Amino acid sequence: IERVCPDTPRLGCRSGRRALRRIVLAFLVRNRESQVEYAPSLTAVAGVLLMAMEEEQAFWCLVVVVEDLMEPGMYDAEMRGLQIELAVLHDLARR
Repeated sequence: IERVCPDTPRLGCRSGRRALRRIVLAFLVRNRESQVEYAPSLTAVAGVLLMAMEEEQAFWCLVVVVEDLMEPGMYDAEMRGLQIELAVLHDLARR
């Protein structure tokens, strides 16, 4: 949490870091059954959202981004979604 945008006014302060921690923890609780695990990039996405909007809006936007827009499995233990995205990128780069 402390490494996400520490030089920005919104996230560099104690209240900003607490808000970011609450967003990530709430997201992980919401997705407990779907095997979503913590990843630093999840916190980075939440941090960018929190810089642009209020805490509750940032939480719900994170929900939409991860649950609806990203490849399923992006943040599970095996990172299957990331593996799929990288395979597609590799194929496109090869072409």
